[in-house]
Formats: sequence, structure tokens, C-alpha cells
Amino acid sequence: MTIERGSAGINLELSNGVITVRHSECNTVLAEWLAEEGDWDRIWIAIRDIKQEREEVNDGSIRN
Repeated sequence: MTIERGSAGINLELSNGVITVRHSECNTVLAEWLAEEGDWDRIWIAIRDIKQEREEVNDGSIRN
């Protein structure tokens, strides 16, 4: 496995039915949409799926 290099960050927000994705340093809006029911859950499912896949490969440990 090749480790992802560099650094990056995003902030996700669900407010009044709108999901907004912002750059973590400059707060620029990277994406924004009117969320349908279940969109927020789909984001978390994607994050959990990636995490679970990596834990299976790495036996649950984080390696530098």
C-alpha cells in the first residue's frame, strides 16, 4: 500500500437542508447542494467504508 502524502482538510456542514463542503484553511466553498433525505448518512457510510477497508489491510493500526 502506498501512503497518501501531503496534507488537506475539509469541513462538512448540514444546515437547513443544505450540505456545504469548505476548504479547511481558507473556508472557500468547494461544493454545496440541497440535500435529499439520506445524503448526510451516505457521506458517513462512505467514510466508514473507507476506514473499514483500511483497517482490514492494516489490522486496525495506523502507520506512519
